[in-house]
Amino acid sequence: MAESQGGDVSSGTRRKQGAASFAAVHKVFDANNVSKLLSNVSTNHHHEAVATISYEAQTRLSDQVYGYVSTILALQQQVAAKAEISMMKTELMKRGFTCENALQTTPQQQPQMLHQPNFNVAVQPVYSNNSYGCTNTS
Repeated sequence: MAESQGGDVSSGTRRKQGAASFAAVHKVFDANNVSKLLSNVSTNHHHEAVATISYEAQTRLSDQVYGYVSTILALQQQVAAKAEISMMKTELMKRGFTCENALQTTPQQQPQMLHQPNFNVAVQPVYSNNSYGCTNTS
C-alpha cells in the first residue's frame, strides 16, 4: 500500500529519503551535535531547523568545499542577470526601441540601421617605425 501525501511520493520513498537525510546529517554534523543544536531552538521552529540542517549536510556531501554556498552564489548570479536584463530593457525603452520596433522595420529601413552604428569609440591609427614599408639598408 503506497500512501501519497501532497503528491506522488510514496511513504516508502519518504522513509528512504529520511534515512538518507539522517545519514548525511550524522556524517557531516554528528547526531549528538544536531540534538544539542535543536535543544536551543524553539519547538515551533524545529521543522525548519531540521530541513535546513539536512539541506546543508546534503550539499556539503555533494560539494565539500562550498556546500550550500554554491547554491546561494548561483541564485545571486541569476538575480544579477535578471537585474541586468531589466536595466537593459529600461535603457532600450528610454531610447524608444522595442522588440516590436525591430520586428516591424521594413526591408528598406534595415540597411539604414546597419550602416548607422552608434559607437562612441575614438579610432586612432597605429603607426610603426617602418610605416612606409622601407627598410634601412645601410
